[in-house]
Amino acid sequence: MHHGSILHLLKRTRLNAGLPLINQQQVLPIKKSLIIKSFTHKSFIIKSFNNKLLTILLSVFFSAFTFSNELSNVLTNEPANAPAEELVSELTNEQSNQTISEQENDKSSESAKPVSSDNPQSNPPGIKLMPYEARYDILDGSDPVGTADRTLTLSDNTWRLEQSTSIKRWYYKYEFTESSEFIIQNETPLPQQYASITKRSFKDNRIIKSQFNWDKNIETGSRNGDTWTLELAKPVVDHLSYQIALRLKADQQRRKETFRVSYKGELDTYQFINDGEHTIKTDLGDIKTILWTQKPDNKHDKIMLIWLAPELQYMPVQMAQYRNGKAEGTIRLKYLNWL
Repeated sequence: MHHGSILHLLKRTRLNAGLPLINQQQVLPIKKSLIIKSFTHKSFIIKSFNNKLLTILLSVFFSAFTFSNELSNVLTNEPANAPAEELVSELTNEQSNQTISEQENDKSSESAKPVSSDNPQSNPPGIKLMPYEARYDILDGSDPVGTADRTLTLSDNTWRLEQSTSIKRWYYKYEFTESSEFIIQNETPLPQQYASITKRSFKDNRIIKSQFNWDKNIETGSRNGDTWTLELAKPVVDHLSYQIALRLKADQQRRKETFRVSYKGELDTYQFINDGEHTIKTDLGDIKTILWTQKPDNKHDKIMLIWLAPELQYMPVQMAQYRNGKAEGTIRLKYLNWL
Protein backbone atom coordinates (compact mmCIF):
# COMPACT_ATOMS: atom_id res chain seq x y z
CA MET A 1 0.00 0.00 0.00
CA HIS A 2 1.45 3.28 -1.02
CA HIS A 3 0.37 4.72 2.31
CA GLY A 4 2.63 7.77 2.06
CA SER A 5 0.93 8.98 -1.15
CA ILE A 6 -2.54 8.48 0.33
CA LEU A 7 -1.80 10.41 3.50
CA HIS A 8 0.12 13.15 1.72
CA LEU A 9 -2.97 13.66 -0.46
CA LEU A 10 -5.08 14.41 2.63
CA LYS A 11 -2.68 17.18 3.61
CA ARG A 12 -2.78 18.64 0.09
CA THR A 13 -6.58 18.58 -0.22
CA ARG A 14 -6.97 20.38 3.13
CA LEU A 15 -4.58 23.09 1.97
CA ASN A 16 -6.43 23.44 -1.37
CA ALA A 17 -9.68 23.91 0.54
CA GLY A 18 -8.16 26.49 2.89
CA LEU A 19 -8.43 24.21 5.92
CA PRO A 20 -5.80 23.99 8.69
CA LEU A 21 -3.64 20.91 9.16
CA ILE A 22 -4.92 18.48 11.76
CA ASN A 23 -3.37 17.52 15.07
CA GLN A 24 -2.39 14.02 16.13
CA GLN A 25 -4.99 11.81 17.79
CA GLN A 26 -6.56 8.38 18.29
CA VAL A 27 -4.27 6.44 20.62
CA LEU A 28 -5.15 5.45 24.16
CA PRO A 29 -2.12 4.17 26.14
CA ILE A 30 -2.77 1.15 28.31
CA LYS A 31 -1.11 2.50 31.47
CA LYS A 32 -3.87 5.04 32.15
CA SER A 33 -6.51 2.30 32.22
CA LEU A 34 -4.37 0.17 34.53
CA ILE A 35 -4.57 2.78 37.30
CA ILE A 36 -8.36 2.92 37.03
CA LYS A 37 -8.77 -0.89 36.95
CA SER A 38 -6.40 -1.42 39.88
CA PHE A 39 -8.04 1.21 42.06
CA THR A 40 -11.52 -0.14 41.23
CA HIS A 41 -10.48 -3.63 42.24
CA LYS A 42 -9.09 -2.48 45.57
CA SER A 43 -12.21 -0.37 46.23
CA PHE A 44 -14.38 -3.46 45.72
CA ILE A 45 -12.42 -5.35 48.40
CA ILE A 46 -12.73 -2.44 50.79
CA LYS A 47 -16.53 -2.38 50.50
CA SER A 48 -16.72 -5.86 52.05
CA PHE A 49 -15.58 -4.43 55.42
CA ASN A 50 -18.23 -3.09 57.77
CA ASN A 51 -15.90 -1.01 59.86
CA LYS A 52 -16.01 2.49 58.41
CA LEU A 53 -12.73 3.54 59.95
CA LEU A 54 -10.97 0.48 58.56
CA THR A 55 -12.51 1.20 55.16
CA ILE A 56 -11.08 4.71 55.13
CA LEU A 57 -7.63 3.56 56.21
CA LEU A 58 -7.53 0.79 53.61
CA SER A 59 -8.72 3.16 50.88
CA VAL A 60 -5.86 5.53 51.64
CA PHE A 61 -3.36 2.63 51.72
CA PHE A 62 -4.48 1.05 48.45
CA SER A 63 -4.70 4.40 46.66
CA ALA A 64 -1.14 5.24 47.65
CA PHE A 65 0.05 1.72 46.79
CA THR A 66 -1.58 1.77 43.35
CA PHE A 67 -0.28 5.24 42.51
CA SER A 68 3.24 4.33 43.63
CA ASN A 69 3.33 1.15 41.53
CA GLU A 70 1.92 2.76 38.41
CA LEU A 71 4.24 5.75 38.70
CA SER A 72 7.20 3.38 39.02
CA ASN A 73 6.09 1.47 35.90
CA VAL A 74 5.74 4.63 33.86
CA LEU A 75 9.15 5.94 34.92
CA THR A 76 10.94 2.67 34.19
CA ASN A 77 9.25 1.86 30.85
CA GLU A 78 9.35 5.11 28.93
CA PRO A 79 9.98 4.63 25.17
CA ALA A 80 13.42 5.82 24.08
CA ASN A 81 12.11 7.52 20.95
CA ALA A 82 11.20 10.97 22.28
CA PRO A 83 9.65 12.43 19.06
CA ALA A 84 7.36 9.41 18.69
CA GLU A 85 6.39 9.62 22.37
CA GLU A 86 5.29 13.23 21.94
CA LEU A 87 3.16 12.30 18.93
CA VAL A 88 1.51 9.44 20.78
CA SER A 89 0.87 11.64 23.82
CA GLU A 90 -0.93 14.21 21.70
CA LEU A 91 -2.89 11.50 19.92
CA THR A 92 -4.50 10.38 23.21
CA ASN A 93 -6.49 13.58 23.75
CA GLU A 94 -9.59 12.76 21.71
CA GLN A 95 -10.11 9.22 22.97
CA SER A 96 -9.40 10.08 26.61
CA ASN A 97 -12.25 12.62 26.49
CA GLN A 98 -14.84 9.99 25.60
CA THR A 99 -17.57 9.34 28.14
CA ILE A 100 -17.95 6.14 30.17
CA SER A 101 -21.19 5.32 28.38
CA GLU A 102 -19.46 5.48 24.99
CA GLN A 103 -16.80 3.08 26.22
CA GLU A 104 -19.45 0.65 27.50
CA ASN A 105 -21.24 0.77 24.15
CA ASP A 106 -18.01 0.00 22.35
CA LYS A 107 -17.41 -3.03 24.61
CA SER A 108 -20.91 -4.36 24.00
CA SER A 109 -20.35 -4.12 20.25
CA GLU A 110 -17.39 -6.50 20.40
CA SER A 111 -19.74 -9.49 20.24
CA ALA A 112 -20.72 -8.37 16.74
CA LYS A 113 -17.17 -8.26 15.34
CA PRO A 114 -17.15 -9.33 11.66
CA VAL A 115 -14.23 -11.72 12.26
CA SER A 116 -14.58 -15.40 11.39
CA SER A 117 -14.51 -18.13 14.03
CA ASP A 118 -11.04 -19.21 12.87
CA ASN A 119 -9.48 -16.88 15.41
CA PRO A 120 -5.71 -16.72 14.76
CA GLN A 121 -5.19 -16.17 18.48
CA SER A 122 -5.50 -19.95 18.88
CA ASN A 123 -2.52 -20.59 16.61
CA PRO A 124 0.83 -21.76 18.05
CA PRO A 125 3.38 -19.07 19.02
CA GLY A 126 4.83 -17.22 16.06
CA ILE A 127 3.20 -15.47 13.13
CA LYS A 128 1.17 -17.54 10.72
CA LEU A 129 0.10 -15.67 7.60
CA MET A 130 -3.55 -16.27 6.81
CA PRO A 131 -5.59 -15.08 3.82
CA TYR A 132 -8.02 -12.31 4.73
CA GLU A 133 -10.09 -9.42 3.48
CA ALA A 134 -10.27 -6.16 5.38
CA ARG A 135 -11.60 -2.64 5.09
CA TYR A 136 -10.16 0.52 6.62
CA ASP A 137 -11.59 3.98 7.09
CA ILE A 138 -9.39 6.78 5.78
CA LEU A 139 -9.60 9.66 8.23
CA ASP A 140 -8.90 13.35 7.91
CA GLY A 141 -8.69 14.12 11.60
CA SER A 142 -11.74 12.25 12.90
CA ASP A 143 -13.70 12.67 9.65
CA PRO A 144 -13.96 9.67 7.27
CA VAL A 145 -13.00 10.75 3.74
CA GLY A 146 -12.65 7.38 2.03
CA THR A 147 -12.04 3.66 2.36
CA ALA A 148 -9.23 1.22 1.67
CA ASP A 149 -10.01 -2.42 0.79
CA ARG A 150 -7.18 -4.83 1.48
CA THR A 151 -6.78 -8.55 0.68
CA LEU A 152 -4.11 -11.18 1.25
CA THR A 153 -4.42 -14.36 -0.83
CA LEU A 154 -2.29 -17.46 -1.46
CA SER A 155 -1.91 -19.40 -4.71
CA ASP A 156 0.79 -21.99 -5.51
CA ASN A 157 2.97 -20.84 -2.61
CA THR A 158 2.86 -17.24 -3.83
CA TRP A 159 1.20 -14.63 -1.67
CA ARG A 160 -0.52 -11.57 -3.09
CA LEU A 161 -1.20 -8.47 -1.00
CA GLU A 162 -3.42 -5.89 -2.67
CA GLN A 163 -5.04 -2.67 -1.59
CA SER A 164 -7.51 -0.45 -3.40
CA THR A 165 -8.07 3.03 -2.05
CA SER A 166 -10.71 5.60 -2.89
CA ILE A 167 -10.93 9.15 -1.57
CA LYS A 168 -13.42 11.78 -2.61
CA ARG A 169 -13.36 15.24 -1.07
CA TRP A 170 -15.29 18.09 -2.59
CA TYR A 171 -14.08 18.44 -6.18
CA TYR A 172 -11.10 16.10 -5.80
CA LYS A 173 -11.13 12.34 -6.40
CA TYR A 174 -8.26 9.96 -5.80
CA GLU A 175 -8.01 6.24 -6.53
CA PHE A 176 -4.98 4.13 -5.83
CA THR A 177 -4.39 0.40 -6.31
CA GLU A 178 -1.20 -1.27 -5.17
CA SER A 179 -0.19 -4.94 -5.18
CA SER A 180 2.77 -7.11 -4.28
CA GLU A 181 3.38 -10.75 -5.05
CA PHE A 182 5.95 -12.54 -2.91
CA ILE A 183 7.04 -15.87 -1.48
CA ILE A 184 8.21 -16.52 2.07
CA GLN A 185 11.86 -17.48 2.35
CA ASN A 186 13.68 -17.72 5.68
CA GLU A 187 10.63 -16.16 7.38
CA THR A 188 10.97 -13.07 5.17
CA PRO A 189 8.92 -11.99 2.13
CA LEU A 190 10.87 -12.25 -1.12
CA PRO A 191 9.10 -10.02 -3.69
CA GLN A 192 8.40 -11.35 -7.17
CA GLN A 193 6.59 -8.39 -8.66
CA TYR A 194 5.09 -5.08 -7.62
CA ALA A 195 2.59 -2.78 -9.34
CA SER A 196 0.61 0.36 -8.59
CA ILE A 197 -1.68 2.71 -10.47
CA THR A 198 -2.69 6.17 -9.28
CA LYS A 199 -5.72 8.04 -10.65
CA ARG A 200 -6.19 11.66 -9.61
CA SER A 201 -8.46 14.47 -10.67
CA PHE A 202 -6.84 16.95 -13.08
CA LYS A 203 -3.67 14.82 -13.47
CA ASP A 204 -2.46 11.98 -15.67
CA ASN A 205 -2.49 8.46 -14.32
CA ARG A 206 0.75 7.22 -12.78
CA ILE A 207 1.72 3.58 -13.32
CA ILE A 208 4.62 1.77 -11.64
CA LYS A 209 5.65 -1.83 -12.37
CA SER A 210 8.63 -3.86 -11.29
CA GLN A 211 9.84 -7.46 -11.63
CA PHE A 212 12.33 -9.18 -9.33
CA ASN A 213 14.73 -11.75 -10.81
CA TRP A 214 16.46 -13.46 -7.88
CA ASP A 215 18.46 -15.79 -10.13
CA LYS A 216 20.28 -12.73 -11.42
CA ASN A 217 19.65 -10.56 -8.32
CA ILE A 218 18.22 -7.68 -10.32
CA GLU A 219 15.00 -5.69 -10.44
CA THR A 220 13.63 -4.25 -13.66
CA GLY A 221 10.87 -1.68 -13.57
CA SER A 222 9.11 1.21 -15.22
CA ARG A 223 7.32 4.37 -14.21
CA ASN A 224 5.16 5.96 -16.88
CA GLY A 225 7.48 4.66 -19.58
CA ASP A 226 10.79 5.41 -17.86
CA THR A 227 12.63 2.18 -17.10
CA TRP A 228 15.30 1.10 -14.62
CA THR A 229 17.46 -1.85 -13.71
CA LEU A 230 18.62 -2.22 -10.13
CA GLU A 231 21.11 -4.68 -8.68
CA LEU A 232 19.86 -6.35 -5.52
CA ALA A 233 21.24 -8.33 -2.62
CA LYS A 234 18.94 -10.26 -0.28
CA PRO A 235 17.04 -9.39 1.78
CA VAL A 236 15.09 -6.67 -0.04
CA VAL A 237 11.33 -6.01 0.08
CA ASP A 238 9.12 -3.77 -2.01
CA HIS A 239 7.05 -0.75 -1.01
CA LEU A 240 4.12 -2.90 0.15
CA SER A 241 5.63 -6.19 1.32
CA TYR A 242 7.74 -4.42 3.97
CA GLN A 243 4.55 -4.41 6.04
CA ILE A 244 4.49 -8.22 5.83
CA ALA A 245 8.15 -8.28 6.86
CA LEU A 246 7.34 -6.16 9.91
CA ARG A 247 4.44 -8.45 10.86
CA LEU A 248 6.65 -11.54 10.66
CA LYS A 249 9.27 -9.94 12.92
CA ALA A 250 6.92 -8.23 15.38
CA ASP A 251 6.37 -11.22 17.67
CA GLN A 252 10.09 -11.32 18.50
CA GLN A 253 9.54 -8.19 20.62
CA ARG A 254 12.83 -6.62 19.65
CA ARG A 255 13.49 -2.95 20.19
CA LYS A 256 13.87 -2.15 16.48
CA GLU A 257 13.61 -3.71 13.03
CA THR A 258 15.34 -2.57 9.84
CA PHE A 259 14.38 -3.34 6.23
CA ARG A 260 15.82 -2.48 2.83
CA VAL A 261 13.01 -1.34 0.56
CA SER A 262 13.03 -1.00 -3.21
CA TYR A 263 10.73 1.64 -4.68
CA LYS A 264 10.80 3.44 -8.03
CA GLY A 265 14.26 2.15 -8.86
CA GLU A 266 15.91 3.17 -5.60
CA LEU A 267 16.86 1.36 -2.41
CA ASP A 268 16.05 2.90 0.93
CA THR A 269 16.36 1.78 4.55
CA TYR A 270 13.28 1.72 6.76
CA GLN A 271 13.93 1.50 10.49
CA PHE A 272 11.06 0.94 12.91
CA ILE A 273 11.18 1.39 16.68
CA ASN A 274 9.02 -0.64 19.07
CA ASP A 275 7.15 1.97 21.11
CA GLY A 276 5.22 -0.42 23.32
CA GLU A 277 1.61 -1.36 23.92
CA HIS A 278 -1.37 0.85 23.08
CA THR A 279 -5.11 0.27 22.79
CA ILE A 280 -6.88 1.45 19.64
CA LYS A 281 -10.61 2.13 19.63
CA THR A 282 -12.15 0.78 16.42
CA ASP A 283 -15.56 -0.21 15.04
CA LEU A 284 -14.60 -3.74 16.13
CA GLY A 285 -14.10 -2.65 19.74
CA ASP A 286 -10.93 -1.84 21.69
CA ILE A 287 -7.92 -3.70 20.26
CA LYS A 288 -4.58 -4.04 22.02
CA THR A 289 -1.67 -3.28 19.72
CA ILE A 290 2.08 -2.76 19.55
CA LEU A 291 3.07 0.60 18.09
CA TRP A 292 5.96 0.61 15.60
CA THR A 293 7.29 4.05 14.68
CA GLN A 294 9.41 4.65 11.62
CA LYS A 295 12.61 6.49 12.46
CA PRO A 296 13.31 9.15 9.79
CA ASP A 297 16.77 9.92 8.43
CA ASN A 298 16.23 13.57 9.28
CA LYS A 299 13.61 15.59 11.13
CA HIS A 300 11.90 16.76 7.94
CA ASP A 301 11.18 13.25 6.66
CA LYS A 302 7.79 11.62 7.08
CA ILE A 303 7.16 9.51 10.18
CA MET A 304 5.01 6.40 9.78
CA LEU A 305 3.23 4.95 12.81
CA ILE A 306 1.90 1.39 12.49
CA TRP A 307 -0.20 -0.29 15.20
CA LEU A 308 -0.02 -4.12 14.96
CA ALA A 309 -2.44 -6.35 16.90
CA PRO A 310 -0.93 -9.52 18.47
CA GLU A 311 -4.39 -11.06 18.89
CA LEU A 312 -4.94 -10.69 15.12
CA GLN A 313 -1.61 -12.20 14.05
CA TYR A 314 -0.09 -8.69 14.09
CA MET A 315 -2.50 -7.32 11.51
CA PRO A 316 -2.15 -3.55 11.03
CA VAL A 317 -5.08 -2.02 12.93
CA GLN A 318 -4.13 1.60 12.34
CA MET A 319 -1.53 3.53 10.38
CA ALA A 320 -0.78 7.24 10.43
CA GLN A 321 1.72 9.54 8.80
CA TYR A 322 3.27 12.74 10.12
CA ARG A 323 5.57 15.27 8.55
CA ASN A 324 7.20 18.11 10.48
CA GLY A 325 5.05 17.19 13.48
CA LYS A 326 1.77 17.55 11.55
CA ALA A 327 -0.63 14.70 10.88
CA GLU A 328 -1.25 14.03 7.18
CA GLY A 329 -3.84 11.31 7.66
CA THR A 330 -4.83 8.07 9.37
CA ILE A 331 -6.36 4.76 8.31
CA ARG A 332 -8.15 2.55 10.85
CA LEU A 333 -9.50 -1.01 10.63
CA LYS A 334 -13.29 -1.32 10.49
CA TYR A 335 -13.85 -4.82 9.07
CA LEU A 336 -11.83 -8.06 9.02
CA ASN A 337 -12.67 -11.52 7.73
CA TRP A 338 -10.29 -14.50 7.62
CA LEU A 339 -10.67 -16.42 4.35
